Amino acid sequence: MKRGLTMCLVVGAFVVAVGSIALAESKVLVTAKDLIASNHRIEVAAGTEVVWSDPHIDRVWFPPSSGIQVRRTNAGLSAAFPRPGRYEGRVTLAGTQGAGAADVMPLLVIVKEPAR
Repeated sequence: MKRGLTMCLVVGAFVVAVGSIALAESKVLVTAKDLIASNHRIEVAAGTEVVWSDPHIDRVWFPPSSGIQVRRTNAGLSAAFPRPGRYEGRVTLAGTQGAGAADVMPLLVIVKEPAR
């Protein structure tokens, strides 16, 4: 009886640990510095939520035909990328060239099949 309970606890802990890793990999935080360093290109696995979490990132948008919707959350601007593909959009960086200035730049999100 004790062995069965111990085995259940071990299996349960493993499932929780694996689930936590999967959740950790399903969200990517991006700052303005990250965007500039990557030449405005982000690569993620399908199913990933990208959060642009920087006060200098004023706006992110994709064409309606892409099916990608950006929403504002407490963490920043957020969009989920459920399917593999290339998603071309725009990002507005505010305050990078002085007070009130904003730069609109191209943005490319490449979504790949998730690693197995």
